[in-house]
Amino acid sequence: MSVTTRVKGVLGMARRPRTALVRIASPLTRRAAERNRLADELAVPRDELDAGVVSVLLTVRQDHLHVAQDRVDRLRRAFPEGATEIVVSPYLVPERAPLVRWRAPALVGARWVAPTLAPTWDAAYTRGIPVLGGVTALVVDAAMEIEPAVVRGLLTAHAERGGVVQAVVQSKDDVVVSAGAVRHRADDAVESLFRGFPLEDVLLATDVRVSAADQPVFAVATAELRPAPRTRHEATAVAAVTGRVAGGTTFVAAGRLNRVGKVQRGVESPDDAEAMSFLVADGRAARVLESAGLVVDPALPLRADDGATTVGGGRIDPRFEVVEGLPRLRWSIKIAASAGPLGDTWGDVYFADDLADELRALGQRVVVDRRHSHRRPVSEGLDDVSLVIRGLGAPEPRPDTTSLLWVISHPDQVTADEMAPYDRVFAASSAWAAATAGRTEIPVEPLLQATDPARFHPGEPDPQLTSDVLFVGSTRGEFRPLVRGAVAAGADLALYGGGWADHVDPRYVRGPFLPNDRLSAAYRSARVVLNDHWADMAAGGFISNRLFDAVASGARVVSDSVDGISELFGDSVVQIGADADLTEALDPTWPWPTDAERHARAAAVAAEHSFAHRARTLLEAAVAVRGR
Repeated sequence: MSVTTRVKGVLGMARRPRTALVRIASPLTRRAAERNRLADELAVPRDELDAGVVSVLLTVRQDHLHVAQDRVDRLRRAFPEGATEIVVSPYLVPERAPLVRWRAPALVGARWVAPTLAPTWDAAYTRGIPVLGGVTALVVDAAMEIEPAVVRGLLTAHAERGGVVQAVVQSKDDVVVSAGAVRHRADDAVESLFRGFPLEDVLLATDVRVSAADQPVFAVATAELRPAPRTRHEATAVAAVTGRVAGGTTFVAAGRLNRVGKVQRGVESPDDAEAMSFLVADGRAARVLESAGLVVDPALPLRADDGATTVGGGRIDPRFEVVEGLPRLRWSIKIAASAGPLGDTWGDVYFADDLADELRALGQRVVVDRRHSHRRPVSEGLDDVSLVIRGLGAPEPRPDTTSLLWVISHPDQVTADEMAPYDRVFAASSAWAAATAGRTEIPVEPLLQATDPARFHPGEPDPQLTSDVLFVGSTRGEFRPLVRGAVAAGADLALYGGGWADHVDPRYVRGPFLPNDRLSAAYRSARVVLNDHWADMAAGGFISNRLFDAVASGARVVSDSVDGISELFGDSVVQIGADADLTEALDPTWPWPTDAERHARAAAVAAEHSFAHRARTLLEAAVAVRGR
């Protein structure tokens, strides 16, 4: 090292004394952590284990310490009182300067294994084994946004199968991180099964046996736990620990389980090849993939050099009966909703799920990609058809797939350049479709929104959901004009959705969210249901999905005015401005159709505007395009 370099280093440390202290103390802290590791590896597990207790070992990396209490709270909600013990074992971030001083904060419902940070995940895990007192152990890392349903699903699967059960892990974009570790061919490295695939593919697998777990979220008998090999690669440590457990390893998709933060690539790092040598190529990878309806070439690795999967998706799966000779295609429905729990309340999600179910009923294989998984570099090459449900934004279509665009909202954002690459373009407005086709010379076909008659239909009111004037939806960042008008008219409102407490008397707010499976009952239990549209949708003749659902439920609806509503829904919908003012429409004396008349209209909507009809139209369009 030159004198100049030394001088610059000293001056830099003088300018940043805190950073300098961390750099000086870092090697000392890591050496201390390594000394503690040896004692942890020699510790003896408990002789007697409590059959009535599940021991949870929660490992927490240094940069996730701030969520330790949150993860403990999530885990506690999965168990009855007294049925679990939670111990927390923290560890350092590899290749990052450790904390010079760290004091373990008090945890509610859990205890720290030790007041110091272990050097790596494997060391934190090994340190926690001797203190586990339950017959069954659940090992979870704080990087997992664990939910009680996943915990219960893991433990149920373990009770039924034994061995090791790993939960299927997804990344923050909802694409699968891993369903477990496998070695496909003798010369291949151990890798994560289903990595880069949508969860729908994993859910189709009937064979769930893998060689080992490779994500720190698994259930196992506590007596089977052994110290992990020393490695800086978390997946290697998990696989080495679980791959030798009697009873083998299986996976379970018990619900969404997103992993936060960066995920290390692969399972087997070059330095750990010897530790992974016991995991042999035994055909498990092919059996699992083929049980999910995929085709595996035994002569090829599971991934090409560019990272894309080499498996195919064209084999006819007997669980998907081809209807009336129509071909079975793989569809990707792409929507604008956010990934993870944040997007679960978007209407696009229910819309896509209902359409997917009807396409599956026609023999199709369907996955739904939310905004952050519109591009799946590993598995998107499997898709035959890409259907974009155009809401807030849309991806560029792939040139090697049949591409369909269905504009259902925000038409002002849709340009000719966006539509041009698609094989077929549909719009949920006859007027907008005709006007846009004339303006751009791109054929645009009308395809209105739809409802699911199995869920939205007339029936008895629900006493728990009875209301006078009902509105379901968030504020969308504003005091929505129709709701504001209802408040001014003195309506007795029942509001479900986020943000309303900032605009109305809190007594009107029933809750931040109403589950979709209770919507129909809420609609038919209200005297009047309110409905509104985005301004560009109303101007373009785009009739909202809520109207189809509410009228199909037999509801009385008051809506802002949009061309085409009267022709579709008759007197079941009163339009403000066109039919009456808001005060008149909300008056209990307004002459609504009789129950029999509204139920007849509901039956007509179900017969003509179901997702089954829309699925058939889209499938026929895709077949026609592919026929060309």
